[in-house]
Amino acid sequence: MRNPYEEQDAYYDRAAAGRTTLRELRQAVRAHALAHYEEGAWSYITETEIGEDGNLNEMIGKARTATGAIRNVKKRLGPLEDQVANARYEVEAGGGRW
Repeated sequence: MRNPYEEQDAYYDRAAAGRTTLRELRQAVRAHALAHYEEGAWSYITETEIGEDGNLNEMIGKARTATGAIRNVKKRLGPLEDQVANARYEVEAGGGRW
C-alpha cells in the first residue's frame, strides 16, 4: 500500500539536506512515546490514530530536531493527560491493570 504522505516525506527529505528528516522526527517521537508509555498521554501515540504519519506531521510542526519534535508533540498531548490520568485511576481503583 502506498504511503499517502510519501510526497510530503520526499519534500522534507530534500529540504533537510543534512538535517533531520520528517521521517526521522516521527521515528524519534514514536520511540519517545514507547519509552514513556506510562507517563502523561504518550500512550495515545502508540495506541490511537494520533500516532499516524499525518497526525504526527501536524503535531511536529516546524521542528527540525528530535528534541523540538518531542516538545511540540508533548504540548499537543497536554489536554489529553487528564483523561489518561482519570482512566488509569479508574482501572487501578477497580482492581484492573492499566
